[in-house]
Amino acid sequence: RGDNACEPDVNVDPVWKYLFHSEDKDLGRRGPYPKSLIDAGKAELDNLTRVLQNEGVTVRRPEIVDFHKPFNSPGSFEVPNGFNCTCPRDILMTVGNTILEAPMGLRTRFFEYQAYRPLVQEYFKEGANWVTAPKGVMRDTLYDPAYPVSDSGIERRDALAKHKHITTEAEPTFDAADCMRMGRDLFFQRSFVSNEFGIEWFRR
Repeated sequence: RGDNACEPDVNVDPVWKYLFHSEDKDLGRRGPYPKSLIDAGKAELDNLTRVLQNEGVTVRRPEIVDFHKPFNSPGSFEVPNGFNCTCPRDILMTVGNTILEAPMGLRTRFFEYQAYRPLVQEYFKEGANWVTAPKGVMRDTLYDPAYPVSDSGIERRDALAKHKHITTEAEPTFDAADCMRMGRDLFFQRSFVSNEFGIEWFRR
């Protein structure tokens, strides 16, 4: 759902600055997205729902969450708002009859799982397995403050060539979208939101 979608604050959510930076992006922007964008996004999702339902697909939607509210992790971080719940692939994945809930690499997405929790609990009661990865503390040590910002500079290219990203190995973290299944094999990539610690936790 696109309801109550917000832009993360780059000053408290380092990944957002490095993941989506471009020369023309206003990095000081935060808070609710313009209503016109939210309405357009909701219309697209509603239309996709109708198309799938017309093909006989059962469509389940996440709960509506108020992402406008600030929250904090005591001793670690405070954010002025959350994000949105338009990307279930980032937080949930299934392997057979098991649902895996990812910890997420952005601070603003810490409580995003709440939008999907009623569905996950329903599936669990119907017989699915349910595994939740350890939620991160997300202190500043999880992010490299010296990581190059510009996505067009040679410094960023050199860092990526060495498989270096904004997230460190301070604690395990990953997004489910960094994993791809092919038959019985699972491929997991290191990224701005998934580190080697998180990949190793997943492997075990």
